[in-house]
Amino acid sequence: MTVPVLLAVTALSACQPVAVRSAASTESVEPTGSVSSSPANAGQGEGGPGSITLSVTSPRAVSGHVDTPVTCTTGRIYRASGTGAIAGYTVRVAATAMRYSGPASYQTTLSGSVLAPDGEEFALVGVRTTAAITADGGSAPFTVTGKRGHTMSGTISWSCS
Repeated sequence: MTVPVLLAVTALSACQPVAVRSAASTESVEPTGSVSSSPANAGQGEGGPGSITLSVTSPRAVSGHVDTPVTCTTGRIYRASGTGAIAGYTVRVAATAMRYSGPASYQTTLSGSVLAPDGEEFALVGVRTTAAITADGGSAPFTVTGKRGHTMSGTISWSCS
């Protein structure tokens, strides 16, 4: 069976050139296994291209990675986004850096959420941080307060698909 593999990109650069790390392709594949709408489990894969790594230092130490599609677009605005389940935490994250001009450190805004195993949600809403952005992905430290008043600190890293 031939399956088209497509990547949709929203150009955020307002009439500026946009580079995409992945492109449309056609592959021959045979169906195997079952279809699931759940995020992949932590520890799957090698943490290479197409992965998110979460390292939480407080309120308790937790770390892990998940292989998941990570969309990265560049132009005048850099944006990376992905979703996955890591060590019982559900992570949805987007990192946006304005005035992007290539790999370097940038003031970055994180958005999304981290849902802890106990159900407490830590919203990443307009979290400003300095991210180290490379040609293949990036990483950014964060500190946020959850809906129950607990503070979570750590680092989120991503590797573009």
